Amino acid sequence: MHSTNKWVALLDEDQDDFVIFQQGMNNWAPELELRWYTSFAHFEQMLQTNADLPASIVLNGISPSGSEIDWIRQFKLTPRLAEIPVIILAEEYWEQQKQQFKTVSIYDYRTKPVNQAELKQFVELIKDSSRHA
Repeated sequence: MHSTNKWVALLDEDQDDFVIFQQGMNNWAPELELRWYTSFAHFEQMLQTNADLPASIVLNGISPSGSEIDWIRQFKLTPRLAEIPVIILAEEYWEQQKQQFKTVSIYDYRTKPVNQAELKQFVELIKDSSRHA
């Protein structure tokens, strides 16, 4: 699917998360399309075959083969992908892990939103990140 609108890639196995994030995007960022990927393989295949790149990527609980940090490092080495902001969502916040992710130039690392106020704040973060793409 090719679109002229900016879009965000959500890498998340949980359909409930997608539904919640979709609701948030519809409410507070209707100008952005949310596309859902349940596996890294599917997402990476899209990257290789689609010139329409995401404005931002949200990683929520899906890890590529190896580690997220290694994948992000390799991802950022590809010139056409290097400027795409990557946001990591975690079940629990760990400052040490945030510092490790910062070494590979992620846009942000935070816990998954658990209420409407946090969801709105997260959607605002996504909107900010997509402006940098």
